[in-house]
Amino acid sequence: MLKKLARLFLLHEPEAPELGEPVWRQSALRIILISGICLEFLVAAHSSWQAIGLGLYHIPVIVTGFYLLLAAAIYAALRNVRLGAGFLLLTIYAASLHILFFVDVFEIAKLGIIFAYSAPLVARLFFGMRSAVLMMLLNTLLFAVLLRNEPLLNPLGPQYSITLPESHAYIQTLVFLFFNLCVPLAVFRALQALEFRGVQLAVSNQRLSRSNSVFRDMFDHSGMALLICGRGGHIIKANTQAAQLLGVSSEQLEEGQNMQRYLGIWGRKPEELGGERQVRRPDGQLRWVTVQPRRLEHDGNFLVILRDDTPLREAKLALARSAANASYLELHDTLTGLPNRQYLRQRFEELGQAGEERAWALLNLRLTNLRAVNDRLGPAIGDALLRAYGQALAEHLPADAFLARTAGVTFALLLPLEPGEAPEARARGLLQQLPRELALPDSGLAVPVPVAVGVTAARLDEGADEALQRVQTALELARNLPEGSVAVLDQEMEQRHHRQLDLELALRELDDSGLELVYQPKCLADGKVLGFEALLRWQHPRLGAVSPAEFIPLAERTGLMHRLTDFVLEQVCRQLQRWQGEGCRLLPVAINLSALDIVRPDIVHRLGETLARHHIPPALVEIEITETGLIRDERLAVENAQALRERGFALLIDDFGTGYSSLSKLNEFPVSAIKIDRSFIADLPGQEKKALIVKSILSLSRVLGCATVAEGVETREQLDFLTALGCTAYQGYYFHRPLPATTAGGLLERQPGPAPGEALMSPQPA
Repeated sequence: MLKKLARLFLLHEPEAPELGEPVWRQSALRIILISGICLEFLVAAHSSWQAIGLGLYHIPVIVTGFYLLLAAAIYAALRNVRLGAGFLLLTIYAASLHILFFVDVFEIAKLGIIFAYSAPLVARLFFGMRSAVLMMLLNTLLFAVLLRNEPLLNPLGPQYSITLPESHAYIQTLVFLFFNLCVPLAVFRALQALEFRGVQLAVSNQRLSRSNSVFRDMFDHSGMALLICGRGGHIIKANTQAAQLLGVSSEQLEEGQNMQRYLGIWGRKPEELGGERQVRRPDGQLRWVTVQPRRLEHDGNFLVILRDDTPLREAKLALARSAANASYLELHDTLTGLPNRQYLRQRFEELGQAGEERAWALLNLRLTNLRAVNDRLGPAIGDALLRAYGQALAEHLPADAFLARTAGVTFALLLPLEPGEAPEARARGLLQQLPRELALPDSGLAVPVPVAVGVTAARLDEGADEALQRVQTALELARNLPEGSVAVLDQEMEQRHHRQLDLELALRELDDSGLELVYQPKCLADGKVLGFEALLRWQHPRLGAVSPAEFIPLAERTGLMHRLTDFVLEQVCRQLQRWQGEGCRLLPVAINLSALDIVRPDIVHRLGETLARHHIPPALVEIEITETGLIRDERLAVENAQALRERGFALLIDDFGTGYSSLSKLNEFPVSAIKIDRSFIADLPGQEKKALIVKSILSLSRVLGCATVAEGVETREQLDFLTALGCTAYQGYYFHRPLPATTAGGLLERQPGPAPGEALMSPQPA
């Protein structure tokens, strides 16, 4: 309740005050209405009770009507001050006229006119001066009626009289309460607002004074060049920054000087003043100044902001020069000044977008001796050689050719072809024109310039990167060609190249589901199975069956060989476990270690851990190593091989005769058997040289005390010839093709296994 009363008397802001209506008016109106309806309640109640006792029932009705009118005024005042004030004025005049006309005692009735005298004050408080004057004029009529000093006739007849025995006390009480409490409280509220406004005005003046002082400080020390100018362009005030910018003192500027003198401009509209101007200071220095005028609304003068754009202009010029230089560096090689790979890409796109119809050749030229030149003569001579060779290339090219340096020792040429001319022929013709030796300026040296050349047809509808990749492949092929040769990437080579890329991507994404093992038996001459060699096969859903000759070298180059080896080892151990569970008599299974595997620091631990986890003895897993594996890292290869031999693994040298292993290495390597490569077996027994090689290998194996296995035995003649020479065991289609695990397991079930003395690959005594 207290909060509601506080809200009604506006001790705090209303929730939704009328837009633009002063708060004190709302408060004053509510003070009159609420105090009046509360303070006069006893008078109304007592008079109504007395009237009912006298049978004057119309008096309680009239009193109730007045209370309803006041309630309506209060309700209206909560939403609109003027509407509530209108209800108040209506209540005042209604009360005044009722007392004047319906009270029979004229001396008492005259008191009713006093209420009407308060109307101008109320009108002035809430409606303004015009409404107050109107109320004053209206009250003049009532005043004239009173001057007659004659009782007024009751317009409704004596039966509607509101005269009561206590009427004099009632009306005096109402007059007392209204004029002594309600109206004074409202006026006090208005005066309080005026006093507060006066205090606010004094505070505002103090703030204005401080603001003016702050403004002066800000104007003088704003960090911007500022002028205040009159409408005619004369300078009223200037700060220090403006004086420094224009090259004069502030006092000189404020002596009525005109903007025309210093900036060469003036106009009466702000938009005529703005813009960038070149200003010559008294000392002759030129400055670029941007003028930004603002019209001051209070007096029509101008605030002119001067911005010195000279440093910005100089910075823009420097930036433009730097951008041009950066653009040049972005597209050119810093050493030779030739276009770079990015520029070549851009040229490719330009020709393609221009709809170029001529055929083009793309060449890569690599200086093959630059490393030797750097090592022997120093990098400075190497750089000079690159610059000189680039210049020599440029001198022998047609005007519409494009030359770029795309790598350290590689230059790329984009050459137009004559109708019917082949890219290879164009490259050979250019190569013949180029010098074979260059005299380097300032050094007195003549340096040979051997080059490797790769060439391909440049298809402008493809991207430059694809063309550069193809010609780079051609250049890699040129490494294996004699000096002066040109390697051409034809369609077949390109297909092989794309297949290599596809294989590499597929190999990196490979999961074990695409891999499987087959098992090729190793047999004695009578067909008895001595063991198996596990061979890895890869069936790709898109590329089809991929030969080990393709993916094994690729796995070695991409660093994925270890993963494949671990897969083979794991699958072989699992298969041996399955065969053992099926009741088969187990025979050794050989796995191939690549040149990378034999020098793995963890290969011995890896093999031992995997076999132990599957409970497989080392005698059942043979290790086949190619000769290249022995020469990659001889020390580590021999150490790992000896460690494997000590753990019980049999070691075989695979594809013997195709590598370059020396007899000393073979002597150090703990070999259990030598496998004769199939390339020596293919033409036997008719090829005399290969027969001599096979005899030498067999003799060597006897000297080393190890067994021999001939690979690729496909005919009876080959078998008889090798048996006659003393070969120990055989692999090949004559006996068995590589078999799935289930078929290989069937061989185990049918074979009783070798006799104790026939274990071919069991480690020989040291």
